Amino acid sequence: MALLNKKNPEVTPEVTPEVTPEVTPAAAVTPVAETKAVATKPSADVVPAKAVRSSVFITNPAFVEAVSDAEYGTFRSIVGTNGTHQASGDGGADLGKVLKFQAILANPVWKVVPGSSEEEAKNYFKVSRDGETCTNGQEIGDALQEALEAGYPKAAVKEYVDVICLIVDCANPDFVGETVTLQLAPSSQYTWRPLAGKCKMKAAMGALETHPILGNPDLGSAVVFTSTAMPTSYKGQNFTKFVFSV
Repeated sequence: MALLNKKNPEVTPEVTPEVTPEVTPAAAVTPVAETKAVATKPSADVVPAKAVRSSVFITNPAFVEAVSDAEYGTFRSIVGTNGTHQASGDGGADLGKVLKFQAILANPVWKVVPGSSEEEAKNYFKVSRDGETCTNGQEIGDALQEALEAGYPKAAVKEYVDVICLIVDCANPDFVGETVTLQLAPSSQYTWRPLAGKCKMKAAMGALETHPILGNPDLGSAVVFTSTAMPTSYKGQNFTKFVFSV
């Protein structure tokens, strides 16, 4: 039983367009001494920078293919808790209030949220990539009804955005350079969506500021986003949202 109408998925921003220089007439060209270029052999595992160029998101084919083919849950999730970024598993490692990252993919995901922090409530947390069927094969409407009947009246289906990204900097050095999934609840999407759109326009105008991926120019370059965990409240409920900037 389908409960939601799917929304349009978020579009990965375009790469910065390459500008073709004006050609000067041959008669007006001043001869320049020929320089011999020294060829360097790229690593077998590296896609040359010319093939991936600067972009809003990481467009290196090797990175994109690796995360696109991964099953849901392959990469550790990062959520907002008590004014900080917290990783799933291993006791919930604290990554600090501020986290910098380079994004690879941003996908819409529908989640059945029990509306309770009880340990047992986690059994009713379900995920759907299409807004119809959960990853365990259960219809999302049935999963919601199951949570409601289990005594969780605040259970609801909410659309999240999962940003698969590389961590550039955070308070926990063990996570720098790691691939994670940053879970954006609806409250965290208010600054994410407009910012991604502005970066896309800057890319179109050739005014986008990017940085080498993991500090390696051979991998291409992308925008470094900053996420700040902000504690807030709404209708008597306390939670932490992410506020994004570049």
